[in-house]
Amino acid sequence: RLRVSPELMEKGRSRRVLYAPIVGLALLLMLSVSVWFGVRRSAKLRRAAEYAQVLEVARHNLDEARNLSALNPGRSKELVLGAKKSVDELTSSGRMEPPVLELKSEIEKGLSEIAGVYKSSPQVYLNLRLIREGFVGSKIDISNGVVQVLDMEHNRLAALEVSTKKTELLAGKDDLFNAFSVSAYSNRSFVMAIDGVREVGDEGVLQGKSDEWDANRSLFSVFAGNIYVLDKQNNMIYRYPGNRRSFLPAQDWFAPGIEPILADIVSLAIDGKVWLQDVSGRIRVFERGVPQSFNVTGVDPEISTGGDIFTDEESMYLYILDKTNNRVIVLNKSGEYVAQYEDSDFSGISEIVVSEVNRALLYLKGSNLMHVPLKHI
Repeated sequence: RLRVSPELMEKGRSRRVLYAPIVGLALLLMLSVSVWFGVRRSAKLRRAAEYAQVLEVARHNLDEARNLSALNPGRSKELVLGAKKSVDELTSSGRMEPPVLELKSEIEKGLSEIAGVYKSSPQVYLNLRLIREGFVGSKIDISNGVVQVLDMEHNRLAALEVSTKKTELLAGKDDLFNAFSVSAYSNRSFVMAIDGVREVGDEGVLQGKSDEWDANRSLFSVFAGNIYVLDKQNNMIYRYPGNRRSFLPAQDWFAPGIEPILADIVSLAIDGKVWLQDVSGRIRVFERGVPQSFNVTGVDPEISTGGDIFTDEESMYLYILDKTNNRVIVLNKSGEYVAQYEDSDFSGISEIVVSEVNRALLYLKGSNLMHVPLKHI
């Protein structure tokens, strides 16, 4: 029989005592790693289940939007915009799996058809320096398909026919007297300066108002040959009736007893009705000096800041510049959403004009007149 000496047995016991904590620690570490991987896998599966559910709902909303596009356009737009919002939240949180990206692509393709959301691609319509060297666009208006552009820096006014791009310099610094705004009506041109509103034409400049106006507190527009001046400080709109080639004294345009607060108005448009937008983005409508009920519906996200509002008697729609969300919103004149055009350019501009006949949205950017084709018409 093999006999083990007491010394060897003692050494074996010592080694077991020595290695036991190490083995225990290794087992504990292995168990911790196993638990960690298990928790991680469980969390991953839970997140995958959550995103799969969001994806499933977004897919359902897109399919439902397509089915309802002809029967209920309003609900259809609501559904597809909701689907877009859900998928955008997934991608912004880092979910870039193929199913997410595939649905995102489908939604983007369907946005224009279903929700009237267009990713615009503005193009240079005309380099204004072709009219005169150094011409810089400051203010813009349009009537009968002719754009009028005021260069405040050099006191120049030019006209551009949208359909042909034919240009003409209408007036220079000797006629404009530091004008800071322009309004066009039919084939007539009007400018506002600190000492009045004047018409620019072959007969020179005609005085429309002799009192001082301030660019920060005054807006003006011309409609049917009459001048309308919005005075923020006095909460009034004054109407100067046209009288052949001159203007009669100012009349208070608001009906008796109507006293709106106008200090926060940032934009004015007239098509027979007077459309105003304030700094909060709210649109107010007046007809014959009396406020009218008007509510915007179907716009998501809602308009939260004032930018610019455009319409005229030739336009079927209202066009709202929303610089905060880099878009131009199209509404019908009952306030219902029709379409929107999105581009980062819109955050840096102050005015827009539209020629629906030529299907063109136009705005100024430095020395360029920019053009966005209208696809909702």
